[in-house]
Amino acid sequence: LETKGVELYLKYTQSTVSAQMEAGPDYNVELSEEEKQGLSRAAIKRKEAELTAKLKASGAVITGNVCQQLAKVYNTAVTHLRHHLPMVAYALGDADGDAALVQLVHVEVEKRAVAIIRSYTRERELALHETKAERIANAIEERYTSGVGLQETSLGPLTSLGLGVGGDSAQTALERAKLGASEDDCGFTAEVGQLVDVDAAMEEAALCLQHTESYERFIRHAVDEVTKARKLRLSQKIEEKRHKREIEEQKRLEQEADTGTRLTPAEEEALKKKQQEEEKEDEELMKKPIEILPPHTKLNDIVAEVGGYYSGLERSLLLAGMQRAFMNANFPDERHYSPMAVINSVSGGGGGGQQNVIPQHGEAGCNALQTSVIEECLYAAQRSTLRAFATGHTGTASVAANYCADILGRFLLEVLNKRAEMGANLLKPGEGLLDGRGGLGQAAQNLMNTAQKGLRGGANVVRGKGGNNPGVGGGKNLDHEETPEVIQARIAMGVARACANTNDLEVAVESTRRL
Repeated sequence: LETKGVELYLKYTQSTVSAQMEAGPDYNVELSEEEKQGLSRAAIKRKEAELTAKLKASGAVITGNVCQQLAKVYNTAVTHLRHHLPMVAYALGDADGDAALVQLVHVEVEKRAVAIIRSYTRERELALHETKAERIANAIEERYTSGVGLQETSLGPLTSLGLGVGGDSAQTALERAKLGASEDDCGFTAEVGQLVDVDAAMEEAALCLQHTESYERFIRHAVDEVTKARKLRLSQKIEEKRHKREIEEQKRLEQEADTGTRLTPAEEEALKKKQQEEEKEDEELMKKPIEILPPHTKLNDIVAEVGGYYSGLERSLLLAGMQRAFMNANFPDERHYSPMAVINSVSGGGGGGQQNVIPQHGEAGCNALQTSVIEECLYAAQRSTLRAFATGHTGTASVAANYCADILGRFLLEVLNKRAEMGANLLKPGEGLLDGRGGLGQAAQNLMNTAQKGLRGGANVVRGKGGNNPGVGGGKNLDHEETPEVIQARIAMGVARACANTNDLEVAVESTRRL
């Protein structure tokens, strides 16, 4: 009878779950907050009802995105099991009805979820984009580790001196060079897409993995609970049989004592052998496992495939984000630099630990600057890893974390070393940017010499033309008056910006320590 009950209940479950998973689209229309302004509740309900009726009459097909479709399938399965599994386990557990229910629901889910995810991978062309992204990621690494993508970085510190290149002001030269460099991103925009669009696609893929992993954990937990309940029922049955045998044995002994008769040795041996066989059967029944779900399902396979595509695209997106940071560093503006926070032993918050503080005017390091490269790169890495961890899929999270650690520990370190070398070269005489002259230090000295000439005879201001400045090839016209203090400040700013690349290494060390 229990077996027949399980069969009937499974038929009911299959029809119910299938109907709910394949239910038509939700045509209910809700007005936005802006549309609700100035309308009463009754007017809002009437308008929503009118729009809903029009939408139904149009016969529009509403399928939703992949995340919505998966959520509908998974939520239907979870809701059904939560409501029905306890009752089935209690009433039909002896016939393994609870195990059969979990199996059936998972089969229905797997059939639909695998089809949805496969359709998603085909529509988004994940395999093709992942292949392109891997090629572009390798190109980005090669470009910046070789130093090719950092050649323009020497323009940045000259803006503080007002120096120009090729007849343009420094700012104009930077803007023009930055515009040209932004178009050369190793083909990321052309092959993969805009950073914002790729980031949104990665959010969708991560959410898809997250929904599937949440369902996977739920169904595995349900399997564990069913297995535990089955073992508990079996142990109770075995205990009842053992107790029944003990009662029968006690009655037999009492009967023998009353009648004065005893079993023959052959009968006692047969009885003992029968009891041993029953105990052996009970032990085998307890040890015999029941496979409700296989260790690896088709759903696991398709999720692992999507996770592989996701990890490759995430690596390329991380490198593209860092590439944008390097481009901004090659052609910096005022927002790119900030005062450098150094380590001072300061008791803070009652903890007595160290804090990052910015030196005040007159203190050592008060003019030290840092760039935004480390902050932008670490933000991209943080966003990448947090999104990978949010998927809940251990394989995907592990691969993404390994990619991130490799990029930070190898690629970013190489780039920072090359930027530091280029920043140091700006301060070496004869190895700077200006033709026939020294580096940034020589350019600063030339500007100072020009200023001193203008101050001869008690003059308090400096006037000059870019063409009169030695070593400044058609630089910025100085049609405005500048005091020696202003010139000194501009020179100091140029030196500070040239040293900022080296300071970034210390910022990276401190950021790594905080990790």
